[in-house]
Amino acid sequence: MNIWYITQMFKKYSVAVYGAKGTGKDVIFGNVINRRKIPYISNTNYGGVWYPLDNTKINCGGNTYKDFIEGTLKKYTFPYEDGTDVYIADIGVYYPSQYCNELNRDYKHVPVYEALSRHLGKSKLHYNTQAINRAWDKIREQCEYYIKCISCKVLFGKIVIQRIRIYEKYSSAAENAIPWRIKLPLLASKEMRLNMRIQKQKYENTYGKITERTLVYWNMSKHNTRSFKELLA
Repeated sequence: MNIWYITQMFKKYSVAVYGAKGTGKDVIFGNVINRRKIPYISNTNYGGVWYPLDNTKINCGGNTYKDFIEGTLKKYTFPYEDGTDVYIADIGVYYPSQYCNELNRDYKHVPVYEALSRHLGKSKLHYNTQAINRAWDKIREQCEYYIKCISCKVLFGKIVIQRIRIYEKYSSAAENAIPWRIKLPLLASKEMRLNMRIQKQKYENTYGKITERTLVYWNMSKHNTRSFKELLA
């Protein structure tokens, strides 16, 4: 697995990236963006063709479930070219889970936009955060993959060595489940091999597929590590 595999994951799916400070969440964002080489929307400039995040433009026209049920839909056109994805860094600042009730009340249109983003603009919404449960559940539940950044070193500002873990299920990411690591003895019997396959299948049925890898790649990210300081200046 390499950074191009991760890039393809972002191309096909909505992805959540999380991990402690300094583990490379923005490094992944910046490298995916600069390898895809297409315009993007974000609250952080990672280089390339960047559109600053404007939540009033990705709001599905303010339509909520009531408008779809009652036929009172307001017109909305995705204001960017098709395929322009949204990347929100530190999403817990914008859509914090501790204010779930207020977000459910005041921003009903946000989950609607995310659910329909592929229809509206062939677009996906990606985000990163320190703790996986810090994002509003109405957003995080629509992601298809969750990437935990475990560690990250950038040598000479150019070579990234990063340890990551990929989850298919949010519940497994929240539990910090680990991949199946039990190995068969060298001279295992057929019965033991069969039993091990059954146990592994049960484990993956419960936790989904979990993959842990070390990525080594050339750093192409150009992000400002202190972008919020500029935002608040």
